[in-house]
Amino acid sequence: MAALPNLKPGLDLYCASDEAIFVGVILFSVSLIPLLALFLALPVSDEPFSWLDWYTNLMSLRDPHYWAAFLTTRWPHAAMAFAISVTAAYLGCLDARDEAPLAEPFATPDKSQARIYYDHDARRRLGAQFRAEAGRSARKGIWLAPHLNLPFELESRYALVLGASGHGKSNLVRAYSSRNFR
Repeated sequence: MAALPNLKPGLDLYCASDEAIFVGVILFSVSLIPLLALFLALPVSDEPFSWLDWYTNLMSLRDPHYWAAFLTTRWPHAAMAFAISVTAAYLGCLDARDEAPLAEPFATPDKSQARIYYDHDARRRLGAQFRAEAGRSARKGIWLAPHLNLPFELESRYALVLGASGHGKSNLVRAYSSRNFR
């Protein structure tokens, strides 16, 4: 008798990291330039702080000849700006990856085939479909999930309630029917 292959039960979804890497690169570049300008324009540590000196140093950074002199004398400031930018980019990348919609581990070969949507992406698309069918001025109805409202005009359509025993299907149907038939 031939042995059956080991099949993984279910589909392991993952958060796509393409957008997260893009967010990290943008955050790094957006934070590095102002931090470099800010830290390089700070006075040397043994001098007292003066707004006029800081402004003069900041305005002298407009000349590219001063950049080399500033970077050689104040390389710890530049290293600190670089470290803060890398940290901001890393944390932004992690946050963007966590907020990315779940994706399937395979590509749909034919773009005309239906695709399964998950999490925020599914909620956004279903809400847009509800607004398209019921109109933008539709009254609020039942909240199906956080940030997903079934408009009152669409409540009279077909309904199917699924769930395991003891999870409140009957209570949901009773509340729904008592609310609609008063």
